Amino acid sequence: MLEVEGLSVFHGSVRALDGVSLEVRQGELVALVGSNGAGKSTLLRTLSGLHAPGAGSIRYMGRDIAALRPPRRVEAGIAHVPEGRRVFAPLTVEDNLMLGAYSRKEKRDRLAQELEQVYALFPILRDKRSLAAGTLSGGQQQMLAIGRALMGKPRLLLLDEPSMGLAPLLIAEVFNVVRRLQKQGMTILIVEQNATAALELADYGYVLEAGRVTRAGEGFALCNDEEVRRAYLGA
Repeated sequence: MLEVEGLSVFHGSVRALDGVSLEVRQGELVALVGSNGAGKSTLLRTLSGLHAPGAGSIRYMGRDIAALRPPRRVEAGIAHVPEGRRVFAPLTVEDNLMLGAYSRKEKRDRLAQELEQVYALFPILRDKRSLAAGTLSGGQQQMLAIGRALMGKPRLLLLDEPSMGLAPLLIAEVFNVVRRLQKQGMTILIVEQNATAALELADYGYVLEAGRVTRAGEGFALCNDEEVRRAYLGA
């Protein structure tokens, strides 16, 4: 579904990504782990069109999308749940969710059915549907951000640090949702500070260090890699 080859990205004169290559197959959950400042969020932002690549290619469903604007990538089926949630605080929960479907042309009754699917996934959002998004807890805002992305009917979901700043019980709840989406066939690329949880879920994983991929392999294999465990898993 996604093929990245030789991708380099610059922030001014600083090379944030240096020749990154990776792939995500349809239906896979792929984890990207690494230390702070390794370039993980930059990679997701480049995939969604928020950063321009300096070199390399990005192919999605066989099509080169490196020059495609962010709205066109959303229409093509790429949804990005950014680090820090970025909900529209003054708007209601339901308005935030409906904004996720802004690029779709389906009739409103069809969108209403999919809204109900999001509420089934996150029942707390149904209870708070009329409240301003800014009044939600951090965990609830994370659920809202994921739900908003799902309203776009993505084929590829990019998740950036979904557990950041959450209490352990909420982290478990978010990962349960990620697991459910994976089992339903959603293709997911996840950047996650909780490397153990991400790699245990992942079909495949990549380790990013200083803008370069230094290790790659099946999720369970990276979990058992001594250097990865020592550097990122606290073992």
